[in-house]
Amino acid sequence: MATSKKVLFRQFDPVIYPRNLWVAVGSVSIETIKDQFEVSKGLSRDYEDTAHKCGGIAMKVVQLNTRFQGILMIIKKKSATVSTIAHESVHIADYIFEEIGAYSQDFNELNEQYAYLVGWAADCIDKALKNKFKP
Repeated sequence: MATSKKVLFRQFDPVIYPRNLWVAVGSVSIETIKDQFEVSKGLSRDYEDTAHKCGGIAMKVVQLNTRFQGILMIIKKKSATVSTIAHESVHIADYIFEEIGAYSQDFNELNEQYAYLVGWAADCIDKALKNKFKP
């Protein structure tokens, strides 16, 4: 768990997948993100506009001090609806599956691993929003 400029990045480890999830609640500046993370595709100039308009935004990152890889989820508390949490959780699961070379199958092929990962990501976001985080 790291802090920078009053922003708390809550770190979650899915244990069975070699990637981490960091969730920050509220508005986070580009500078604050860059203090803690290297962003895989760089931060676009329109990041702050997009972040202010959307309920949440996810990006691939590497934590600077540990070199752990994962995804950073920035979510606004007042606009964090169930659909926003579900939407962003799918992006998180997609990223982790892409990174480990897995793919999600359809319902007939028992896509339980993917469904559990989406549920785990949603639970992490929910815990961060409710400040029910235990390091």
